[in-house]
Amino acid sequence: MICVPGKFVVQPNLLIACLVLLFLASCKPNRPFGILSEQEMVHVLMEIYMDEEKISRAYIPYDSVSRISPLIRQRILNRVNIPDSVFKASMEYYMARPQALDRIYGVLIDSLSFREHRMPAPNVAPR
Repeated sequence: MICVPGKFVVQPNLLIACLVLLFLASCKPNRPFGILSEQEMVHVLMEIYMDEEKISRAYIPYDSVSRISPLIRQRILNRVNIPDSVFKASMEYYMARPQALDRIYGVLIDSLSFREHRMPAPNVAPR
């Protein structure tokens, strides 16, 4: 910038540099339409893991669990009003972006740990 009394003059190089920095700062990778946000993914995955934990405490045989797991996942997706196709597309999207997936699972693990410490231990009969 050149300061002349009574006038404000901007040098072209400085203006271009500022515009480039502004453009780069505003370039967030936009997720495509129909892909869940990271926060929504954490919420859905939390619901899935919480229900899987309930199933694992029920001592259901593995072959039975493998048959009912898709049904339970579908029930969860219906409960949170997310189509299965959107969930699958979102998982594929984030699996192709390891840094975003790491953020999602980092928040998920922290949330599950926090919830585990807040909730009282369930009364489970020993095996």
